[in-house]
Amino acid sequence: MSNWIGFGITTTDARTGKRIAANVQIVDSTGAIYRYSTMNVPEDEGFAVIGCADGPSHVTIAAEGYVTIDNQDYVMPGPVNPNFAMIPTAAPL
Repeated sequence: MSNWIGFGITTTDARTGKRIAANVQIVDSTGAIYRYSTMNVPEDEGFAVIGCADGPSHVTIAAEGYVTIDNQDYVMPGPVNPNFAMIPTAAPL
């Protein structure tokens, strides 16, 4: 039986370290699908509080202009506030 867990998740630009808005999908150990956005309000952009079952999960994070993160082997709960640094798709000018 899985336990319900809650934690924060942060998405940042891998080059600048600044928080960025992204869409997060988690398929938890029960098979339930959760969709979140890290673009709540301007002061919290790049951060979301997430709740799902503990255990093996599949995390997908997408943001326009960044390489999609597709982590099939993420184990919840993991770190309290994991930071997913996203790589820009375009080279800097």
